Amino acid sequence: MALNFVPSKDGISHNEIESVTPEDLAAGCQILFDAAVHLTGPAHEGTAGERHAI
Repeated sequence: MALNFVPSKDGISHNEIESVTPEDLAAGCQILFDAAVHLTGPAHEGTAGERHAI
């Protein structure tokens, strides 16, 4: 499990006035994608339930 945070205007989050830029959302998605690729790559194949730090 992980949390992935992106900048929000005035630091407001979990609120209907939360505002983020498309660029910051794209960067957050790229980080999530890169982590998933890293964790599922051949070098990280292991037993079920094994945890990996990136």
